[in-house]
Amino acid sequence: MAIIPANSKRLILDFDGVMTHLNVDWDAVRSQLAVALKQPDNTPVSAEHQYAQNTNHTSIYNDTVKRFETKALAAATISPLLKEIVSTRTNFSVVSNSLHSTIVSYNQMHQLTALCLQIVAADDVTNLKPDPEGLLKIVGTSDPGNFIYMGDQPNDELAANQAKISFMHYEF
Repeated sequence: MAIIPANSKRLILDFDGVMTHLNVDWDAVRSQLAVALKQPDNTPVSAEHQYAQNTNHTSIYNDTVKRFETKALAAATISPLLKEIVSTRTNFSVVSNSLHSTIVSYNQMHQLTALCLQIVAADDVTNLKPDPEGLLKIVGTSDPGNFIYMGDQPNDELAANQAKISFMHYEF
């Protein structure tokens, strides 16, 4: 059964939950970020990202998240969607709240580098999803109607709607 949408739209994928599943303990990430950035322990990771951007502490944010994502990457498998992408040689781009280096490593592990046209990750934007910033970087000056974004979370759909990009729910 085909998973890839049967149209000529350019495909943009979310990383964690669509391409793979990273088993990251986000509560532990949040706690470590709170200590390192001197923020309340219940601060959402997206708010920690914004705070780190605003206070020039992005290296603290990135280093903390990278430790957890790198550990999870060792067990990251390839989704049925990506198996279909490989078999049909379909190009795609990625917009994710994960780190750029994590996605590059994953693509290298699974021989996806040649198919991946562009990556916009947490460390490439000021605002994480549901802000459409990452999607808009992929679209550039092109017509947003020429793209479809596949995501697994409500924030993915919100970002797509704000960017005027078609959305398709897919969950691995």
